Amino acid sequence: MNSITNSTEQSTTAGASSSPSDLHLTWYPRWHPALDEALQTLPEMDTCPHELFRLFFQDSDPSQKKLGLVTEHGEPVALAGLRKSGKQSWVPVTQWILPGAVFPAKPGYLMPAIEALGVDIWVAWWRMGDEAPQSPLIRFSESTPTYRLHLTESFEHYWRENSHYKTVRRIRNRCQGLTSAVNQPGAAEWTIRKADMRWRVNPGVADPGLPDRLLAINYLEARGRHFTFSLSDGDKLVGGATITMHGKAAVAGMIYRDPDYDSLGIGHRLIDLGVHFAAQKGLEVIDLGGGHAYKKAWGKEEGTRWRFNLCPELLFRVKRFAALARQVRGTLLHGSN
Repeated sequence: MNSITNSTEQSTTAGASSSPSDLHLTWYPRWHPALDEALQTLPEMDTCPHELFRLFFQDSDPSQKKLGLVTEHGEPVALAGLRKSGKQSWVPVTQWILPGAVFPAKPGYLMPAIEALGVDIWVAWWRMGDEAPQSPLIRFSESTPTYRLHLTESFEHYWRENSHYKTVRRIRNRCQGLTSAVNQPGAAEWTIRKADMRWRVNPGVADPGLPDRLLAINYLEARGRHFTFSLSDGDKLVGGATITMHGKAAVAGMIYRDPDYDSLGIGHRLIDLGVHFAAQKGLEVIDLGGGHAYKKAWGKEEGTRWRFNLCPELLFRVKRFAALARQVRGTLLHGSN
């Protein structure tokens, strides 16, 4: 039986896990000195050092973010940092912001820790290895193939093989009148805000993760781990694209182009700039991600990213009942018209 203790600072429950370990969970509504001690015993994530992870929760709203310390026999094995997503669900605070990062955990404990949280959670398994995570609590899972271009090989030869080099050369000529720059002051935030406005589901509502994304890119840019490529027409920014360093890879992030300049193909030009920059930096591969057909022209299909929903049995039953109730209500309303 799970034991629950509430206080103003924390709440503790025993967490069910698919591993034989006896994991326990302590919730914190805000950062606490005990979490600094826990981080000292947990491995740092490559794209999210402990200092950055801590900054995500500096002065955070407890109704929108929370931290779960997972321990085994009193020893920390994971520290989950979550952000609210919708009315009932949660996501890792790093979600789709930092590649290869969910939250700090000792080897072999990440999935058991996610299970131990006991919440309805959506997780992006992005650059976490190509094997799909396994858990009896996963209620939905989808995979997307990703595309990569190996920079230690003749990548322009690959473009010539698939006839893409003609497009690259044509776009370079069209964009000769534009000025390119790397990490132009303000370009990263401009690109990310513009991309958010372009792709948000509700035009009037920004992505809840936008402040965390801006925090992360400013932190990493200052440390030479994040780069923004921009194109300007005089003093006017017209396009931007971002990459994040992950090991020996450059990982594509956000991209935005001013629609008034679509005829120049500046989206292609930004990718071209990013590829050559990464090669000059001595990186081995550029990971273009997945989900868009145009990426096939730039790189080979290689690797998989996953997104899954993990939900405990009781919460899952409540969700199914609520969905059924909505379906019945919709049927009745439709039938009465």
